[in-house]
Amino acid sequence: MPVNYDMYAAIQLISAIITLVLAAYIWQKRPQPGATYFSLLMVSTSIWAFAISMEMISPGVATKIFWSKISYIGIINIAPLWLLFALSYTHQDKWLKKQYIVLLWVVPLFILALVLTNEWHGLIWPAVTPISSEPGAMVIYSHGVGVWLSVFYFYSLFITGIILLIQSLIRSPKIYQKQIGIVLVGAIIPFIFNILYYLKGSPIQPLDLAPFAFSITGILFIWSIFKFRMLDVMPVAYNKLFRSTSNGIVIVNAQNIVIDLNKGAEKLLNINKASIGQNVEKVLSIIDDIFPLQQVTSELKKELFFETPHHLWLELQITPLYQEYNSYLGWLLTFEDITERKTAEKELVKSEKNYRNLVDYSLVGVYKTNLKGDLLFANNALARIFGYDSPAEMIHEPIHNRYHNPDERGKVLEKLKNKGMLEYYELVMVNKSGAPLNVILNATIDGEIISGMIMDITQRKKAEEAIEKSLHEKEMLLKEIHHRVKNNLMVISSLLNLQSRYIKDKDDLQMFKESQNRAKAMAVIHDRLYQSSDLKSINFGEYIRTMANDIFHTYILDSHLVKLNLNVENVMVDINITVPLGLILNELLSNCMKYAFPQGRSGQITIEFFKKDEIFTLVVKDDGVGFPEDIDPEKSDSLGLQLINSLVDQINGKIELDRSQGTKFQIVFKEDIYH
Repeated sequence: MPVNYDMYAAIQLISAIITLVLAAYIWQKRPQPGATYFSLLMVSTSIWAFAISMEMISPGVATKIFWSKISYIGIINIAPLWLLFALSYTHQDKWLKKQYIVLLWVVPLFILALVLTNEWHGLIWPAVTPISSEPGAMVIYSHGVGVWLSVFYFYSLFITGIILLIQSLIRSPKIYQKQIGIVLVGAIIPFIFNILYYLKGSPIQPLDLAPFAFSITGILFIWSIFKFRMLDVMPVAYNKLFRSTSNGIVIVNAQNIVIDLNKGAEKLLNINKASIGQNVEKVLSIIDDIFPLQQVTSELKKELFFETPHHLWLELQITPLYQEYNSYLGWLLTFEDITERKTAEKELVKSEKNYRNLVDYSLVGVYKTNLKGDLLFANNALARIFGYDSPAEMIHEPIHNRYHNPDERGKVLEKLKNKGMLEYYELVMVNKSGAPLNVILNATIDGEIISGMIMDITQRKKAEEAIEKSLHEKEMLLKEIHHRVKNNLMVISSLLNLQSRYIKDKDDLQMFKESQNRAKAMAVIHDRLYQSSDLKSINFGEYIRTMANDIFHTYILDSHLVKLNLNVENVMVDINITVPLGLILNELLSNCMKYAFPQGRSGQITIEFFKKDEIFTLVVKDDGVGFPEDIDPEKSDSLGLQLINSLVDQINGKIELDRSQGTKFQIVFKEDIYH
């Protein structure tokens, strides 16, 4: 075998070892963006280089083909892993979803299947030809459709990854452009060698020098890692949060050099991208009390006020950044604008002061106690209510000392625990000197704390008692008046009765008797009011029963001939209506008994009284001889009928006469209309 091939095989083997070591090293950095995919890419390259070195030293064609197939296990993964590395390294995380990653390997797995079954179809290598007849001579692979499909697919992925890195190069600060340049150079070298291989421009035909070029890529990456600590800090990619957040972010390395800052930092700190690469103490000299940063070994928060160029409050958070073995990578400085919060805090302090003044100068006592009864807070009004000079005298004094009845404290606690609050609870307490106080208590409970208000209503209670006493006296006076009016009416009735004994004329006697009944009707009303607890109304149903029975026994001598039917409801009627309504009832009932049943005629008299939908109805009817057809009740000169019509008008009622079956008078009225 020619010597240059042996040397090339050795170089490929060395490349395989280098890339494998690099893969192991980078695997330890896998939490960093892109590290995992780059480590796997190096493993795939190592497999490719190792398989080629084995192919070169293999003696037979079949063995060489076998190792060539093994090399594809590494080859098919390189382009997809390169694209995934570029996506992760530039923080295009939206494309790193599981379903997208799986799709990337559809074509590579198909190509691998074609490689492994090439003997059946020849779509990868239509022909494999040794370059000479010597044992172990290199072979030339002719390229089939499957190879060109894989070339097109792999180059598409490779070029896409390079474009992503170029975009990152353009938008990155100058300090990082060297790092990205090394990444691009390391990627382009094997790309160029692979193109030369397929274009038959390789300096050593028929060998593909791309695996060897990847060893150069590996060396460049190692240099980049150690020189720029690329995978330790991964500053190339600006994630979305870093770019868009309104908070200011400044990244400082272990040498106190500003290595990055975002637009939020430019705006809040009045600095620009030119600060990158400068000493942080010079850039942030206005906050010199945070330096040296080496003294900040744990997370630190600090509030800063900048009076110029405008009043601004910032909260600075310094976060040390570590790597393995607790060595410093640098510091992350985050600045948050807290001007609104500080303004709100100032307003809150002012509001609390106003609230405190409002509480202190309130006319209502405000207090706070614990469940034991210790008074924890009292305002000036509470001290004044209980006769103290200041709230300080009351603090820590047991609240149950202020209860007139100590057992009342337990009732209050029980109600609070059941309902969580008390409203307008009246009780008696005592002041400093022991004098009773009538108070209204409002309270709420929150865990072990009871808060509430106390209002002194002692004077109000005294006024209420005085008013109640006065009302009672007036009530008694009114009862006495009704009693005397009733007595006077009964005296008038008795006088009329006495006077009637000397009257011989039947018509005059009848007139005296009717006047006597009218006086008695009014007397009964005043008697009911005297006996009632309500001085404004009486039970008119009971009144009807009393009046009807009295008049019935006055006029009807034989109760077997004429029967009295009462169908009345117990309805309360205002005093202003009961007097005229009682007189109406007296007149109607008297007329029935005088005229409805002459010469021993039998029959029935019915009285109905009820209320429906705010309308009162009084019915007086009989089945006697009937009301004369030639008499108009509205134009009659009869005193009784004139009195009835006048009284019905007085209560704003309506009267109806029905002569179809005896005589029926119906009166309807509304109490509110009369008022």
